[in-house]
Amino acid sequence: MKYSSIAKFFVFLILFSIMVNDAICQGSYSSDSLILLSMIQTRQISMKKKDIPAVMKQFADDATFINPAGYFYQNKKEIESYYNTVTHLDSINYYYSTGSLELRMLDGNNALIYYPWKMDWFNISKPADTLYKEYGLFTITAQKRNTTWYWIAVTDQHTPNFFDDLYDHKGITPSKRN
Repeated sequence: MKYSSIAKFFVFLILFSIMVNDAICQGSYSSDSLILLSMIQTRQISMKKKDIPAVMKQFADDATFINPAGYFYQNKKEIESYYNTVTHLDSINYYYSTGSLELRMLDGNNALIYYPWKMDWFNISKPADTLYKEYGLFTITAQKRNTTWYWIAVTDQHTPNFFDDLYDHKGITPSKRN
């Protein structure tokens, strides 16, 4: 059991250092980048565990959220209600995973974060049978207020398929018609 925990820690450390590598390249914002990457890591682990209080710590009280169906939530309380509904269903549950993320530090107080996700929904009585595969892209606007980073606006949109790397899902510019 002890070796399992150590192995998990080293896997986390390796994955985290890969994510951090791109963020550190942004120079003077590297400590803020590490904080934001840690927030994403916390969210991803918390979504898998369905730990909504941990997910909600990152949202500002006045945050806004648009869910994959396009519904708008205007504050932290409404967002928490949405997450509690999604994570506490009676007959279905999900397996949650994410792809690589893109972090853009806009300045010392503002950042954009993008990452793909997927949820494989299953019937609780038959976890091996996937009922529905859901794919999307999470877009986060983060802002540092005083010395603390918060998510102030989040859009969670569906995508037609799962992609591990954001750049594998680039749009194609249509040709101009005469």
